[in-house]
Formats: sequence, structure tokens, C-alpha cells
Amino acid sequence: MAVFNCINDSSSGLYILDDTDITKVLTFDTSGITTATTRTWTADDRDIDFDAVATTYTTDSGDGTASSGTLSIVGSGTVSTSATGSTVTITGTGGGTGGVTSWVILTGGESQPYSLSVNTGYICTSASNFTAVLPTTSSVGDIIRISEFSSLRSVQINQNASQYIIGVSGTTTTGTGGYLLTNSTDRTSIELVCHVANTGWVIISDNSGTYALN
Repeated sequence: MAVFNCINDSSSGLYILDDTDITKVLTFDTSGITTATTRTWTADDRDIDFDAVATTYTTDSGDGTASSGTLSIVGSGTVSTSATGSTVTITGTGGGTGGVTSWVILTGGESQPYSLSVNTGYICTSASNFTAVLPTTSSVGDIIRISEFSSLRSVQINQNASQYIIGVSGTTTTGTGGYLLTNSTDRTSIELVCHVANTGWVIISDNSGTYALN
């Protein structure tokens, strides 16, 4: 195969010198290209400043700075990306931001104690008293909502080791022996927020206050 107009990138190959200061030198190195592979640089119809590489990225809550060429998105939610031309959009949802991202209907047929998940809402339609347990892993700001549909049934929220729930009337017993119990004569809706990762929960909203902290 004939090869035309080639330049060896070795020390005896291509140099580009600054027009006023010959000590400023640009060289090219192709050693990082896989054997038998051709890489192509296609010039855009515009002037390009190779130094104009973004190092700071604007987000909804401020600016983020990449480290060693890597921009990390940290969180427990879902992240998606989309691109139009040279613009890349990164969208994050859920995570420890206080947002309920899905709802689950609890009918009573589930295995109990039912394992709750962070940033999830539950509508309890059980025909009998229902027992659930807090998630073992949570981040500050995670939310759990429970709406008790039946006025003649109670919902009990159990705890794992070292966990507790704080309400206006006090705090549950720390650990597996503690629990929150709604009143079986009221349709109670309760919202909990994690204020200490993995262990501490606070009641930030309820529609009746008729619950017990044990």
C-alpha cells in the first residue's frame, strides 16, 4: 500500500515552533494509538483554542470542579445523560434530597415485617394490623411516607439495631426493641426524614398526632 505525505512523530519528525519564540515547541506523539488503528482529527469550521477545556461545571446548586479530568456525580438517585451537539446535559433524580420518587400499595398480603425503602411512599390498605421495618441503609435527607387508609387498623414501624425515631412526644427505644405505632382508630399519615445516616429518623409531618413511640 502506497503511503503519501507522512510525517514520523519521532524526535526527528514533526515540530511546530512559535513564530516569535523558537523555544516554544509543539510535538505530536502517536504511541498511545492501538496497533493497526487509525485515529482521525476532523477540524470544525471554527477557530479552536486547545487550552479552552472546561474545568468548572455549572449545576443547579452551584459549581462543580473536576479532579484529574474526572467529574464525579455523587448521590443515591438516578443519573441520566443526553447530548445535543457539543452540549452534554446530566440529570439526577431522587437520592437523599427529600423527594419521594415512587409509591407502593400495601395490601397486607406482603411478608411481614415489610422492609421499607428510602424515598418511597406507602399507602396501607391492609385489612389487618400491618408491620414494617425501617431500611438498614439511609442518607441524611431521605424520606419515607406512610398513609394508613383503613381507620380500624394500625401500622407498626419497627427498627433495626441502633435505630430510633423522634417525634413531638419523645423518642423510641433505640434498637430492635423500639417502634412507632399508629392509632388503629384514625387514618394516620406520617412522614419521616433521616437526620442521622442509617440510624436516626424524625417525624416531620403527621395528620393527627395519634401515634405511640415505644
